[in-house]
Amino acid sequence: MAISSSYARGQATSSVLKQRLEDAQSHFLLLIDFAETYAEM
Repeated sequence: MAISSSYARGQATSSVLKQRLEDAQSHFLLLIDFAETYAEM
């Protein structure tokens, strides 16, 4: 039981990390977009 609960916690942590990574990636893309737009002005 302890093994499965720690496994589930690991899965939850990795999914949260994955979500954070995707958030960071989209923020990064927005920054690049903004920088390009700003450079053209």
